[in-house]
Amino acid sequence: MVLLALLVPALAEAVWVKNRIVEQQSQSATVAKWGLGRNLPAELPEFYPLQQAPLPPFEFVDQTGATVTPASLAGTKSILVFTFGQCTTICPLVVKTAQLAISRATTPVRVVVVTLDPWRDTPDTLPQLVQKWELAPGDLVLTGSVEALNGWLDEMKIRRSRDPLSGDIDHLALIYLLDDEGRLAYTFSSPSVGWLEQALQRME
Repeated sequence: MVLLALLVPALAEAVWVKNRIVEQQSQSATVAKWGLGRNLPAELPEFYPLQQAPLPPFEFVDQTGATVTPASLAGTKSILVFTFGQCTTICPLVVKTAQLAISRATTPVRVVVVTLDPWRDTPDTLPQLVQKWELAPGDLVLTGSVEALNGWLDEMKIRRSRDPLSGDIDHLALIYLLDDEGRLAYTFSSPSVGWLEQALQRME
């Protein structure tokens, strides 16, 4: 009986691990087939520019109600993505691409989601987005006032347009990498998971 009591939790954990591996492999296959970077070469070009550019100043709010600034992002590398909560097309793929790259990283990296829709993605809705995108502890979803957030996105040169009738945002699949000092290191449009992995390795 004692042996059985010890074996059951171990078997349950093994099944959970196996299911997570199968799930991750399935997600990887989906992103590879339908996601970003399908037509890119496997290797990130050696000459792809690595930057050390400070972010424009901001004060946004995360899903816990805490204020986040560029200084807050120092200490851990980040994958910065630009999406919005009611998007059902490109946004989930952008988030999943970032998550898959992080799952293979050898050092801590977090996802930082900046909404493109401050009209609807208000502070009280952010916890729902954390659940919707299955973000990990330590990941962030940021929003701010319409004026402040749009002003910052303009400074970042994030091209987008909003349909005044539906409220939906037309945007590119931009994924940026921040180094552990909170500086902009790489900027990508529709990168593959492999490119993000290699870029993270070059930042070590």
